[in-house]
Parts: sequence; structure tokens; C-alpha cells
Amino acid sequence: MKLEEVQPQVDAEPTQDAPSEVDVSVSLIRKAAPDQGTPAGPSSQIRNENIQAMAGAGTIESPPYDLDDLASWPENSTILPQCITALARNIEGHGWHFVSHGWARENVDEAFLKRVDEERLRGERFFNGAFLDFPFTHGMERVRRDIESVGHSGLEYLRSMDGRLAGLAHVRGKTIYMAPRSDTPVEIRRRSLSADGSEWIEEIAWDYPRLYVQAWGNDKVWFKQPGDMRRVRASDGFVLDGLMSRDDWSDPELAHEMLWMFGQYNPNNIYSIPRWVGASPEITGSRVSSETNVTYFDDKAVPPMAVCVSGGKFTPDSKERIGQLWETLKGRDNFHKILLMEAVVAGGGAVKDLLQTSGSNAAPRIQFEKFADLQRGDAHFQAYDANNRNKVRSTCGVPPIVIGETTDYNRATAQVSAEVFDANITGPDRGMASDRINRFIMPELEVLFWKFAFKSQSLTSVEDITKVIEAGAKVGVGSPAFWSEVLERVLGVSIPATSGAWAQVPIALTTLGVQTGALVVELDGDGDGAEIVVRGGTAEGIERLAAKLEDMARGVR
Repeated sequence: MKLEEVQPQVDAEPTQDAPSEVDVSVSLIRKAAPDQGTPAGPSSQIRNENIQAMAGAGTIESPPYDLDDLASWPENSTILPQCITALARNIEGHGWHFVSHGWARENVDEAFLKRVDEERLRGERFFNGAFLDFPFTHGMERVRRDIESVGHSGLEYLRSMDGRLAGLAHVRGKTIYMAPRSDTPVEIRRRSLSADGSEWIEEIAWDYPRLYVQAWGNDKVWFKQPGDMRRVRASDGFVLDGLMSRDDWSDPELAHEMLWMFGQYNPNNIYSIPRWVGASPEITGSRVSSETNVTYFDDKAVPPMAVCVSGGKFTPDSKERIGQLWETLKGRDNFHKILLMEAVVAGGGAVKDLLQTSGSNAAPRIQFEKFADLQRGDAHFQAYDANNRNKVRSTCGVPPIVIGETTDYNRATAQVSAEVFDANITGPDRGMASDRINRFIMPELEVLFWKFAFKSQSLTSVEDITKVIEAGAKVGVGSPAFWSEVLERVLGVSIPATSGAWAQVPIALTTLGVQTGALVVELDGDGDGAEIVVRGGTAEGIERLAAKLEDMARGVR
């Protein structure tokens, strides 16, 4: 129902024979709220005419929601930006490192160590300079903000003159769209490991790839999938004859490759959707309630008190004042203004004359009417907004402590919140992002013996690490070299490796050697066939060491 603005109505002035008491009728006005530009939900109608035309012609797959609309929603929420920041900072924001791919440093020779160290240095050099203007972690944070806002993002491949991958560029998610898959199979270049894992092998596979288009305003740039060897014109997506050659990589007219970075799977559409879409009514409700509270101070029209005079009639000035009531009481300057309504004797003459002829009961009466109870209190919409914030935060899977929503916590509850957040939300998404890097970028760098991984938040305290090392040393588990690798992973630091034989011997064994007067130098062999090599010490000390080892082995069994 449309509410029309109605002027306040005042009953007509009484005639000479009318009763002296006047009834005043003032219509309550509800003005239509001004359009604040806040939609009731994400719009599925594409607003960009350029995108509309391409979707209508079947050039692109139509997204389920307008991407510009989705990108603007965090600006209209007081909870969504914090949730997106928490996800971006905790999924890819803790840095990255390389993890050894199926080999242990103590089991390889010096030549192999030199090869893997050179490979690691080459990979680190690429990722440290992958983005031209900012670190790799910062670039991936932008990608994550796109994914959490519109559902997807893009990484453009920047290749050198000879076709090697030289860098990456972030492609804003709200500007890129999918084209339909190719109607005919196309040759796709893939790199896979050889059977023994010693080298990358380039293979040709047949697939039905799709193109991507970046569109903003009336401009468009086309991209293709990684490994797509077709010659595609960047300006209009037209597929030219022939496959990419060495000279084509430097041709600015040909489309670059782009790695499509996606988020939550959407069973109803080929595009991913942001995880918060289901809570869009709550986001809208909180926005509208906040705007209502803000406009209340300028548009409120309920005075705290009215002074009513009965037993007479309104003066012309009073009637005009009532007509202007709603406008004059608006604004913070008039917040506590009191309404004064004046009246005079209906038949004319002075009040003292009316008292002499009619008695004291006919005198005008003054009444004070309190309206303060009708005004909104400080807690207006607070419970509604709190419930909405909880729902939005729940759809994003972010614990309250992560975004400062609660102060009622201790170390134990904070630890549990962080663990649940990492196990259910950030950990799986971090693993998926790492897989995209390992699947499409690491083969381009020809890195064989390392896997890329985004670092996770360290959830282990120094006290916990100390207890684990002490327990392991007590039962003879773990050498200094082993615990160095553990500390590297937990603390996220690089500990220089040692080539000394003593570093491969369990700490408990070295301690026993010192206590019994024998010196344990190293272990000869691996596994159950390993033998203890002892240098120095007395015969009695060696016997005591052997007895201690038997007791330890018996206890383990």
C-alpha cells in the first residue's frame, strides 16, 4: 500500500452556539521512507547493458546474481566486511611455504640436496615477485575478497617472450564472466610427472575448454583457460587458425591465460556464490533498522509533552501552529520542544466575565499530556540487529572472538574457537587454494620435489611444544634433526640444517650415552636394522648403555 502524505486536519472553528470545549483531531502521518538504495536481496537482473547483450546472445553464461550488486553488499553491512576480512586474513593471509614432496633430508645424498635446494630457491623467487605491485600473500588476499564477495576471482598468466610463466596479475572478480564451453574438442597442453617422479612430461589432452571475458563499461578483454593452445583474439574472443607457437607469446593481440579461482559450489548454477547470500534478508534488515534509527533524530514528530487548554476555542495562531507541528518538531535542535495549544472563550469576552456569569467550572482548563512513552527508546531494534549479526556471522562460519564480537572468553575458549574455525572453514578452503597452485602453477615452474602450501595459524603454544618434545625424548622418540623439522612447521621459521651425525640420533640415546660413560656417535642404517655406533667410553659404560637400551626396548614392547 502506498502511503500518501496528508496535511494535518483541524476541526472547523465552532459557531457562536457551539459548546465552548473544542475537540481537536490531528491525523497521524506516515511518510514513505526515502529510497536508500538498499535492495531487499541480491538482484538477479544484470544492470550492465553490455553484459545483458552478451548474456542474451549466449556469448557468456548468465550469473545467478548481478556481480556489481554482490560486490556492493559489504558496503551496506556492519558485519559482512569483518567476516570477509577474517576469512581473507586466515585462509591465505598467514603466508606460504614449500613442503618436501615425498623425500627426507636425512635419506638423500649431497647431490640431490643441492638439486632440491636450487629448485626451492627458484620457486621462492617466482612467488616473491609473482605480483608486480605487492607480495604474493597480498595478491591472494585480494583474490579471496573477490571470492567471498561475488563468488569467484581470476589470476592472469604473464608469460615471457619464450612462453615461460613469469608472473601473475589479479583480475577483479566482479568484472569477469564465463563463456560457454567449446562445441568441439580442443588440444590442451598438460604437464604431469613421469612414472618415477623425476621429471615433468608435457602431454596433450582433449577437452572442451571455455573462454572468459572481462567486461567493464563498454570495454572487453578475453582470456582462455591455462593450457589452451588455441590462438584467441583478445579483443573479441574470435578463435584464429593454428595453435600457439613460440612467436605468439609476445603478440599483444592474442588472449592470455587466466586461472579461474572459485569458492562455494553452487548446484543451481555454473558460477559459485558467496557463502553469505542466504543471509541477505538479515543484512538488509540491519541496514534498514540502522537507517531508521539515524533518521529518527531528524524526522521524529512526537513531542515529549503537550499543554492542552480546554473550555474555550483555539486562536488562529494555535490552529496554524498545529498545522505546522510535524515540521517544526523535526530535527535535533527541536528534540525537547514542548507543544503549546492556546484557547479563548468561545463566546468572546474576558475570562473574568465568563467566571462571573457561569461559575468556576466554565473556566478554560490546562492539562499536561506526556508523550515520552511513545518515543523510541535507546534499545530500539537492538535485539533484532544482534540476531541478524549472529545469522550473518554463522553463514560465514566466523567465531565471535575473531571479529571482536565478544569479550567473554579465556585462553581455553579462544583456543577451541580458533581450532573449530580452522578445521571447518579456513583449513579446507586453504587446502583448496593450495591445490589450485600445485595443479596449475607449480608444473609451469617445473618444480618437482616441493609442494606449495599456504601456512595456517599456529594453534600450538610454546608450553605445548615443550611438553611434546620432553615426552618424545623421554621414550626415545625423535632426533634433533626431527624436532627441528617439527619446529619449522609449527613456528613457521627456517632452522638451519646440520650435517652432523649426532643430529640423527635420538635425544634419549645421546643422554644415555653421557650418563653411562659411553659416547653414542650415530646410527648405522635405517629402521629395525639400524645399529648403534659408539666411540670412546669404558667397557663398563658400554655395558651399562646396552642394559639401558634393553630396558628401554622392553618397555616399548
